Amino acid sequence: MINTYMNVSAQELIEGCLQPDEEAWWAFYERFGGMLQRALRRALGARAADASVVDEVMQGVRLYVYDGRIGLAVYEERPESLDEFFDECVRICVHRYLVRRRRRKQHGGEDGGDRLPALLAEPEVLDQVTIRSSGSF
Repeated sequence: MINTYMNVSAQELIEGCLQPDEEAWWAFYERFGGMLQRALRRALGARAADASVVDEVMQGVRLYVYDGRIGLAVYEERPESLDEFFDECVRICVHRYLVRRRRRKQHGGEDGGDRLPALLAEPEVLDQVTIRSSGSF
């Protein structure tokens, strides 16, 4: 598939993203993904050594940029300043990631694995209560 946005100016690309046009977004991340990646690695500091952290936060950054695409309108006339927009988006997403990470640690582990048996047991308990209250079996 040929993407019509691959060889357009940054201004035209941003215009396509503001519509929003899916092809424009593919081309946008193709063109500016490296800039986003560098901004994210700078913001993460030593945590950037963990590829899974980078991947997790980058997904949040991409979603945040897409959801906040109206902010791109400011840069439509001066796309050379997109790094300011990216830095702000990355800063917010890294902050959100760190808050989530801290909450997970405070509530029983990084992955919540210690809560897994309790969560899996809930349907069984509910089934037993339902059976007893309905008088079946």
